[in-house]
Amino acid sequence: KFTRIAIALLAIAAVAAPAFADSKISGYYRMQGVGQNIKQISDDSDTESLIDNRLRLRYQNDINDYVSVVYYGEVDTVWGAQSKGNAAGGIGGGGQLGADGVNVETKNAFLDFVFPDSAYAVRVGVQGFGDHAENTILADDMAGARLVRKGSNYAATLFYSKWDENGGTTWDDVDFYALQTDINFTDSVKGGLDLYWVDDNDDAIDVDDNPLGQELDLYFISLHGDTKMGNMGLNGFVNYVTGELAESSVGAADIDVDALMASAKLTGKMAGADLGLRLIYYTEDDDANDIGAWPEAPGAFEFHRENLAIFLHDIYYNNTGEGARAIRDAANEGHGLFGAVLSGNYKLPGTWYSKFGLGYFAAVDEDSDGDGVDEVVGTSLGTEVAAMVGTKVAEKVDISLRGAYAFLGDFYDAPAGSTLGDPDDLYKVTFMINSSF
Repeated sequence: KFTRIAIALLAIAAVAAPAFADSKISGYYRMQGVGQNIKQISDDSDTESLIDNRLRLRYQNDINDYVSVVYYGEVDTVWGAQSKGNAAGGIGGGGQLGADGVNVETKNAFLDFVFPDSAYAVRVGVQGFGDHAENTILADDMAGARLVRKGSNYAATLFYSKWDENGGTTWDDVDFYALQTDINFTDSVKGGLDLYWVDDNDDAIDVDDNPLGQELDLYFISLHGDTKMGNMGLNGFVNYVTGELAESSVGAADIDVDALMASAKLTGKMAGADLGLRLIYYTEDDDANDIGAWPEAPGAFEFHRENLAIFLHDIYYNNTGEGARAIRDAANEGHGLFGAVLSGNYKLPGTWYSKFGLGYFAAVDEDSDGDGVDEVVGTSLGTEVAAMVGTKVAEKVDISLRGAYAFLGDFYDAPAGSTLGDPDDLYKVTFMINSSF
């Protein structure tokens, strides 16, 4: 009897093996212990301390040479806290005593297929989609479909996504359309033109200065370029947004949307270090009759590779509260923004490495909406210094310590007559264990 069972199990395994032969599992586990006060600007800010971990698993099955299926899941656990999917009185506490959290989230679930003997490929389902402009327009997961055509020196992508389905009727949803191009002009020069349209018919997108409008159309035009010169490189982009917000009052004029931003980064190698200098610029809102603040990007992960964590995004951010104070406090509020960031990555002896970032940020104008009234007393947001040192253990486990400190400028000073006083400088310190597989 045992022999017959063993033979049956081996037969099942033999039949199933071809289905798993082209399967891949990848992802990462990340645990972080964080101490910070970056969520508030005050003269008596409290330190928040917590431990947080994230597990992401990506499963891909290549069905044949043309078709594959991908599932990408995530489990987030803040130690001592309920899981995100656990309603009051539900099953388990996730990070609390007893665990058993209801906390598996789907990041991606899509089908890829290539048309045989053609230059076309399609991806349909829940997938990630982002711009070529350091996520300043968008970078997020969404349900959608993309069509890609690749040539010998170019690629073109058409993309559609529905961001909000408002009851299944025809004209009350939020739809997103995109065209992206990548062109290799020479071996060392490439670039392209991207076009994006957010068609918001149910007022689901939150835009600064939105005066109860019911419909919003945003049109983004983005030019991006990249060039190499030996061990030096230069890349950059220019984004422009225009559009119209429908005024809710009967007989009132619609409100125009108009804003521009740009950035460029020079990279190179010196004394064994990879160095970069990035400049950032957002225009201010200088007209009280339109919307001139740059809209907040879905996904909110702008400039996360600059080794900063307070004025820009922390690349390793999980659920501990983000930074990006320069973009949220100035650019998205209509003050405009100028930033200069020096960053570097340096390999130390053995398995050790280090990273650093130094950035200065300033608003373009104290007036945030062009009405002639200054909402802040100065333009200097301040200076951030950040550093990270780490090592790899057993080739796959990365252990590191990083910290960032922001010296706040007069942009955050209290106006005359306020009892706030001088706000505390901001800081963030993180111990991390990270393993990619």
